[in-house]
Amino acid sequence: MRRRYLRARQEAHRLEPAGVAATASLAELVADARIAIETDVEGEPVLERLERQLTLVESEMGQRLLGFEQHLDQALASFRSVSLLNNDDVAAVRRVLQHLDGQRDAVARVSPGLQARLFEALADAEEKLRGLHEAYEATRAIADMLVTDNRIDDLLGSFDTLFDDPSSDTPS
Repeated sequence: MRRRYLRARQEAHRLEPAGVAATASLAELVADARIAIETDVEGEPVLERLERQLTLVESEMGQRLLGFEQHLDQALASFRSVSLLNNDDVAAVRRVLQHLDGQRDAVARVSPGLQARLFEALADAEEKLRGLHEAYEATRAIADMLVTDNRIDDLLGSFDTLFDDPSSDTPS
């Protein structure tokens, strides 16, 4: 039983930074299992709960990993429509998405803590993309309004008078 506890404790330590909901109770379960084993008081049920929780953490991590590529592909597709905006967020999102796209094959092989940071970076990029889409739609609405009301022609026409050659107005 002690060997099972040590193996479970090591696995709990490895999975703790994974950032999935099931990791919240790992530290408490490890402490409970240690106390139960050291005092020889019903250690088996506590150890079984710890092992079930570890299995749950690994399952949540697997589900999150399965959705990673789909979320990344959606984010990349979504980025194409806003990539021409002149905005600092566009440059930041481009860098993050390019990095994640380049690392997509390695995500399953990195540590749970690094996986959590990669998933967080993707979530942050997705959040910024939502803001960029709002900015893009607002820009399109303004452009459509200017074109519809012929205001753009009026505005551009006023520039024509600035660049007219004054010497051409004088008769020869």
